[in-house]
Amino acid sequence: MAAPLMAGNDLRSMSAQTKQILENKEVIALDQDPKGVQGNRAMTINDLEIWVKPLDNNEFAVCLLNRSDSPKDLDFQWNKYYFGPLHFDTPWKLRDLWQHKEAGTTADNLKITLQPHDVAVYRLTK
Repeated sequence: MAAPLMAGNDLRSMSAQTKQILENKEVIALDQDPKGVQGNRAMTINDLEIWVKPLDNNEFAVCLLNRSDSPKDLDFQWNKYYFGPLHFDTPWKLRDLWQHKEAGTTADNLKITLQPHDVAVYRLTK
């Protein structure tokens, strides 16, 4: 969530899935955000890590990472947590950066299944 854009694979023979990941313009935009602030692990709940990155224009990126070897069914209640400057007293709009679509707001619980070692990445805007 703020690192050089490097690929450790042979670009001539990468799979379509790998190419899709590496060319995700919305995720690249997080990395290239003008604010230039590194994301940090805000908390760990069992095998779930929550990473937060402040962005330009008073926006944030949130990454949910499943570190376990089994799927995690999440029913994440945003207003139960406080991540430094990111608080949920008023709702934020969620944009799912892998699905390229709006995903509701933080006023509602986030209900997703995260596969083993998978991530969900959201851009939060007012």
